[in-house]
Amino acid sequence: MYILRKLETKDLEKVDIMIEKAKKNMRDVLKIDQWQSGYPNKETYEKDISDGIGYAFCNEADEIVAVAAVILGNEPWYDKIEKGEFDGVWKGDEESYAAIHRVCVDLDSTCRGIGSSFIGAISKYCKKRGKTSLRIDTHRLNKPMRSMLKKCGFYETGIIHIPEVNTTERITYEMII
Repeated sequence: MYILRKLETKDLEKVDIMIEKAKKNMRDVLKIDQWQSGYPNKETYEKDISDGIGYAFCNEADEIVAVAAVILGNEPWYDKIEKGEFDGVWKGDEESYAAIHRVCVDLDSTCRGIGSSFIGAISKYCKKRGKTSLRIDTHRLNKPMRSMLKKCGFYETGIIHIPEVNTTERITYEMII
């Protein structure tokens, strides 16, 4: 049994360890440049806490197995998506979507369905707050994330460009909830 709760300052040490392991995995195993510019970091998650958008997914012992930022409103990065090989169109209502960023599942918990369960909990949380779709983006070469998103019911919508060092292109996804 897992619960979704707000991220707290007491969680930052664990989150920092999770993020650093994820960055190393992206660089050394996946061979992608996502999250290699110093972002996200402990300060990013401190800001998520102060902004009220940081969420943790925890087991029965309140140990964090996944984290993300969930924005219950407009995400300016998603105002303009390009078509690329996708439709280039959001299908959900522009006024009632939630954006998910910085999803990180603890590498010690991967391949157990934690990511899918986490997205499911976020989906239920957002639906209770009147949201009708979820939007998210990831690196084109982040195959584990892309596979998990498709498993959860997301579909590819287009391409955005974000202000991160290295590769800025991201594939966008949406799920109607």
